[in-house]
Amino acid sequence: MKIVGVYQDMFEASLAKGRLEEAGIEACVLNEYIGSVIPYAPPQERELKLGVADEDYEAAIAVLGFPAEEEKGKVCPFCGSEHVVYGLKGPSRWKKIGAAVLAALTMSPLGNVRCHYFCEDCKREF
Repeated sequence: MKIVGVYQDMFEASLAKGRLEEAGIEACVLNEYIGSVIPYAPPQERELKLGVADEDYEAAIAVLGFPAEEEKGKVCPFCGSEHVVYGLKGPSRWKKIGAAVLAALTMSPLGNVRCHYFCEDCKREF
């Protein structure tokens, strides 16, 4: 089995899987339920991976319409910069840290605080 795509949510993974199945390529989504079972897992472990059989790999890449090595790095959708980091950076950083401190002081659950991508050139979150 080879991985043809990595997705952040089930909607995108299902769309890609549907496109492959319409083309007659059997595909499966790996880590399908990890986000609901372990919501506080690191983002790398919550990623959904779309896998196909080894012999269908080239056809799957052609159907999905991107080169095999596309996921090397994120690009900012606003300015096109490759200086993108993932985590607690940007304007909402202190809100997230404050929420974590407040949750610790009141001994209440933190909730699902999500990290975002942050462009270091245009200073925007996405």
